[in-house]
Order: sequence, then structure tokens, then C-alpha cells
Amino acid sequence: MSWNILEGGLPQGGADHRAAITSLIAAARADVVVTVETYGLGAAIQAALGGGYHGVPITRKPPGEGDNLWIFTRLPILEVYPEPSGPILTSFNAGGVRLQGPDGDIDVFAVWLTYLEDLIQPMEAIVGKATTAPPTREDLDTLTALDAKRVEQVRLLLDDYVGVHSDPDRPAIVAGDFNTISHLDWPAELAGAPGHHGIALECPVTRAIEEAGFVDVYRAVRPDVRLDPGGSWATEQTFAAPYRIDYIFARGAVSAEAAWMLAERRPGDAAQQFCSDHAPVIAELWTAHEQDRGR
Repeated sequence: MSWNILEGGLPQGGADHRAAITSLIAAARADVVVTVETYGLGAAIQAALGGGYHGVPITRKPPGEGDNLWIFTRLPILEVYPEPSGPILTSFNAGGVRLQGPDGDIDVFAVWLTYLEDLIQPMEAIVGKATTAPPTREDLDTLTALDAKRVEQVRLLLDDYVGVHSDPDRPAIVAGDFNTISHLDWPAELAGAPGHHGIALECPVTRAIEEAGFVDVYRAVRPDVRLDPGGSWATEQTFAAPYRIDYIFARGAVSAEAAWMLAERRPGDAAQQFCSDHAPVIAELWTAHEQDRGR
């Protein structure tokens, strides 16, 4: 399970969603939970999950003072990897652990890429124009350029962090809020999909992750973008296009059996009351050995 819980469940000027968030996470009973914007809720999440779980503060900040990323798991924790060296990629953006799985070790990395140079609002503006006139090459290049900082961060993540700490032969999971859309959702052949309005984009962040050998779990299980746009942001707003910016990626001897979201967004969906502005992403994953013995 991977979920941005919005300011620790207590957004400024908003309702207190902490109890709803901890209850939802506990009810999911995932073996591994990655939380983003945890901000002081780590201890309550661990308590809700119960004594069989351990919580690891990935972001090296005191509770409630910027502790963005956490990993919670019922699997034995073999190693907590050191924080990234920064300054472009710090423990606020990424970190990981090595877990003892049923048939071998598994790496899990929690990720949050910067929201600066926001992609969504400029894209909404271009989508709005595209209803009456096709997007120009300049429009599309402008959107791609907005990912420059996130591309820099993801390259550091893949090359200097995951590449250093994760053995290529060991299964690995990378999950979190990437603040950008996927090349699997916005290729040229899907320019006519609902909410796309003729737009096709490069999406260099997710493409780099794919080139590093990772599979987008949600899209592997739900390949039809028209049926499952997978909009994970934002629950309290109405958008003309679907924005899937929260992901679970897997590499190695891992098979995706199922993947889904709670509060998934589709183009034109009315705003709804939910305990976060992000939809949780949940996946059922099995190692090759678990499959061989019938799970």
C-alpha cells in the first residue's frame, strides 16, 4: 500500500482525518505500507496496525517536524539504508529498507518527488484549450520541461541510491508520490482517450523508472487506460483530465496479481469528501517462489 495522507491527516484549515486514515490503513492489512506526508502520525499508524508491525521513519526528522516518509511492515527488517547524501535528493525525498520476505530478501524504497514546477495546473490549462484547438508542439514541450527537477531527482534515486543499495538480482519495490504522470497513460495512441483531448506526452520520470527495469504495477494489472485511468489526485477537485501521480513499481522476481485505488478519480468527477487529497494505491504482489508453491 502506498498513500500520501495529506499533512499527517490534519491539513491546515481542514478537518481532522487522523482517525479515518489510521483506520483505513489498519483495515487494508498490507504487508508493507509506504506513507507520504506522514508528519507526526507515524506512531498512531503503527499502533493501529498492531504489535506485529514495525514503523521506520525514512525521513530523518522528529515526529511532527517534517517526518515525511515512513515505511510500516510486518516483515522482519534486516537493514535500514542510510539517507541520500542530498541536497537534490534527501531523506525527505527517498529512503529504503531491506526486508526478509517469505523466500528471500526484498528491498522497499519510499519516494516523494518535488511538487515544484507543478505539472497539473498548466496541463489543465492546455487541456482546456485543446477542447477547441489541438495542442501545439510548444504546449507539449512546456509540459515536458516542467519535469526537469523531478527527472534530476529520479536519476539520482535510481543511479546513486537504489543502484547502490539494491542488488539487481533482489526483488525491489519503489513506491510513493512522484508528482508527475506516466508515459504509459499518455502515449500518442491514447490521445483520444477520455480526458486526453489529443494530448500525448513524453513523461520522462516514469520512462526512466521503466528503463531501470521496474514495472508499473497498477498499469501492468490494468492496462486499458480508457477503462482504468487511475486518477490518484485530487479527490476534492474536479479535473478535465485524469492525473495518476502515485505509484507502486516492482523489479525482479515479483508478480502483480491485483492493483486498485480507493477514491480513484476520472475526468469530470465531482469533488468528494475523503480523508486525503490522494487516492491510496494498493497492490497484491507475489514472489516467484510463492507462486510456485501456490502462495
